This record gives sequence, structure tokens and C-alpha cells, in this order.
Amino acid sequence: MSAAAERDAFLAAEQDAWRAWGLATRALPAPPERESGLTLWLVARKDAGETIGRSGFALVEGTGPDVEIAYHSAKRAWGHGYATEAAVAWLERGFAELGLENVIAICYPENTASLRVMEKAGMTLDGEGDCCGIRMKRYVAARGTWRRPGSS
Repeated sequence: MSAAAERDAFLAAEQDAWRAWGLATRALPAPPERESGLTLWLVARKDAGETIGRSGFALVEGTGPDVEIAYHSAKRAWGHGYATEAAVAWLERGFAELGLENVIAICYPENTASLRVMEKAGMTLDGEGDCCGIRMKRYVAARGTWRRPGSS
């Protein structure tokens, strides 16, 4: 399969998943990222250019005020550190370039791989809460205290 066909198949499957989840952002007259500049970007492997997922920032539940870091990877990309690499890069950009004060990450409590990404990216557990009517674990990184993992 060509890289373009692979990218298109991945995005189509992701769109189906978002539609099945019924996110409210689909019903907004103007996507919130037009006003906030927050959006998800394709993630590709540096060595092969292969599209392996999407990551970036989004307003929680499409309206904020919280800003969420998101990372969605194709199954073949799991376990290689790509999500952690993307999360750390986005946190650096969010604090240094976008001036964000706090960034959260949420996931299902049973999604241990995603929880581990949050921890390895230097985020701290902030409890549980509801998002889109679903119980989620919530992690946070604050500009004043977050440090790139492995830095002094």
C-alpha cells in the first residue's frame, strides 16, 4: 500500500471512531481550532515517512477551557515510543511557543499504555473525571513545574 493510501485509510478509520464516539465538536458551526489554533497533526516516521498517527492539542470537549494533548497511533506503531516522543514535543511547544499554562491528558482508566505515555512525558496524575459523559483518568503538566524527561 502506498504511503498516501495508508494515510487515507488511517484517517478514515479514525474519523469513523470519532463519529462512533459522538463527539459534540461535529455539531459546532465553526471548528474551535479556527479560533484557537489548536489542532491535531499527522505523525510520520522520520526514516520512512510512513503515517503512523495524529497528535497535537485540542480544546477539551471541543469548547475548553482546558487544553488537552492528544495522540492517536495506528496499532503497528504501538510500543515504539512514538506517542511519548510526540507528547514531549507538544508539551515543549505548548509551554515555550504557545504560552499555555497547563495541559491535560485524559484516557480510559484501563488504558495502561496511554497512562504510561503520560507518565513518561512528565505529566502527573490529577484524578478522575467525566469527559463527554465517560469516566476518564486525568493527567496534567503545568508550565511552571513541567520538565522534559531526562533533563536536569
